[in-house]
Amino acid sequence: MMRLTVSRSNTKLGDTPNFNLPAGHSCPGALDCLAKVNKETGKLQQKGKFRCFAASIESLRKNVRTSRNNNFLQLVKLSKDQMVEKITEDVIGDLRRREKLFRIHASGDFFNRNYFQAWIEIARQNQDILFYAYTKSINYWIESLDSIPDNLVLTASRGGRYDHLIDEYKLREAVVVKYSSEAQEMGIPIDSDDSLAYDSKVEKFALLLHGTQAKGSEESKAVFSRRRKKA
Repeated sequence: MMRLTVSRSNTKLGDTPNFNLPAGHSCPGALDCLAKVNKETGKLQQKGKFRCFAASIESLRKNVRTSRNNNFLQLVKLSKDQMVEKITEDVIGDLRRREKLFRIHASGDFFNRNYFQAWIEIARQNQDILFYAYTKSINYWIESLDSIPDNLVLTASRGGRYDHLIDEYKLREAVVVKYSSEAQEMGIPIDSDDSLAYDSKVEKFALLLHGTQAKGSEESKAVFSRRRKKA
């Protein structure tokens, strides 16, 4: 089997190591942000209200597509225990001694129950590392509410197929907004560097929509307007 790949270069995350899967293809709970990229051609198919930033990057960079798809293909057919072993060897084993913060998925999501359970076990076995993840696979989360270790911080990403579970179980959440004024109206902070994502004390925060959006869309106009104000 090929080795799984750990990513580190990211404008938002800096050097924080992260593990990625192909956007859309590994996101069973996605809705508003659903987009998929053909791994061969790089053609992007947007299916949601706005364009997933991770999918846009995949569309532009073949090496990113290859890495994320390889990670997915290596794991998708494995059992939970096999996933734990594979991720521990290839991903956790690749971390530098000083790296104690790890993001699960700057792209992708928990694609099945076994995979979600595998990360719970990996976090449990590595208590010195703080793991965090956004997820729309909330159906898997609520099945394991009592078994998630303190060093695995999850954030429900609103805009998916299981939004009703966010409210029902009062889960911490992140919501995408087009303008900072929307977050101000809701009385919630905006996370620009992931520091709120791994702070378990923060119950709700916003993320500003970014990246390339469909031409002429309200989302595209919002991103352009914010960029123009910064200029």
